[in-house]
Amino acid sequence: MRVEHSPEGKPVSGTVASRSATIYDVAERADVSPQTVSRVLRGFQGVRPATRERVLEALKELDYKPNEAARSLRTRRVNRIGALVHAMSSTGPGRTLEGAAMAARAHGYVLDIVPMDGEDPASIALAFSLAAEHQIAGIVATADTAAVRATLAEQAGPVSVVWGATTIPEGFDMSHDEAIGALAADHLVGLGHRDIAYIGGPESWAAATERARGFEVRAQSRGARVVWSAMADWSADAGHAAASALLGAATSATALACGNDAIAIGALAAMNSRGVSAPTDLSVIGVDDIPEARYHLPTLTTIALDFEAEGAGLVERLLSDIGELEASAVTTPAPPRLVARESTAPVR
Repeated sequence: MRVEHSPEGKPVSGTVASRSATIYDVAERADVSPQTVSRVLRGFQGVRPATRERVLEALKELDYKPNEAARSLRTRRVNRIGALVHAMSSTGPGRTLEGAAMAARAHGYVLDIVPMDGEDPASIALAFSLAAEHQIAGIVATADTAAVRATLAEQAGPVSVVWGATTIPEGFDMSHDEAIGALAADHLVGLGHRDIAYIGGPESWAAATERARGFEVRAQSRGARVVWSAMADWSADAGHAAASALLGAATSATALACGNDAIAIGALAAMNSRGVSAPTDLSVIGVDDIPEARYHLPTLTTIALDFEAEGAGLVERLLSDIGELEASAVTTPAPPRLVARESTAPVR
C-alpha cells in the first residue's frame, strides 16, 4: 500500500501507514463511527445500505484484515472478558475490579480492562468498541449509570453484557441500593432523629438516586422527614461544599446521611471548620466502609458493602448467561450491613 507523507515525514491524515489497517482507520475513511464498522463486520442488519456500502468500500480500499489471533479463536473457547471500568482508582470501583479479576482467573478467563467515563455516552461507546473489537466471551461494566445502561443496551447486540449489584438484605422489598438507603434511615430514626438532611451522589448514577429514594421512603414510613437535601458527586470536595451549604441554611436537621463515605468525610471537615461537632450537634452516616472510615475522628458510622464479591458476581453472572457456569454457582455478595461507630448518637 502506498502511503503519502507530509514534509515532516508524518503520514497524511486519511492515509494509513505500513501497519495493518484498524477499524478506526476504516471508520475515518468511511466517515462513520468505529461502532458502525464493527457492526458491519459482524453482520448486523440495522446499518443503512448506503452506510454499509461506504464501510465495505473503505474496507476494500484499506485492505482491512481481521486480527489473525482473534480469527483463530473462533474455532475454540474464548477466554477473555471485557471490563468497562469507571474511576478505578477509587475504593469501591477498585475493589469491585479486583474481585472481578480474581473470579475471572479462577474460572480460566482473563479480564481485559478498558477505562471509561461512566457518565459520557461517547466514552462508554468507545470503550465498548475497543473491548468488542477483540474476541471476547462478553462484557462486564462496574459503573451503573443511566448513560451506561442506555449506551450498552444500544451497543450490545449479540455480545452478553452484565452490570449492577443484585444482593438485597433480608426483609427489604426494594432494589439493592434502595435497601442501602433504607438501612441508613433505620439507624438514624432508631436513634430518635426525626429531621434529617441528605447529601447524595450524582443523579446520573442509579446507585445515588436509588439510595436517596430508599432513604427518604424509609424515613417517612417511620415518622421522620428529609428537611434538606442535595445531590452532588461522589467526592469529599462535593461533600464539603454541600455540607457548607447545609450549615449555612436554617434547618432543624439533627442528623446527616451521605451517599458514600467520601461525601461524609468531606461533610465532617466542613462541620469541623464551623465548630459543629459530630455526633453532639449533627450525627453523620456514610456508605461503603472505606478503610479510612474507622480511623477518622470521629470514627464514621457507615453501611459496609461487599465490593469484591460484587465484582466476582458480575463475572460469574456473565459466565452463567453464556452457559459456562451454573446459575447456582454465582457468588452472592454479603448483604449491606450497618457498621455503627462514633459519628452517630441518639438525638439530644
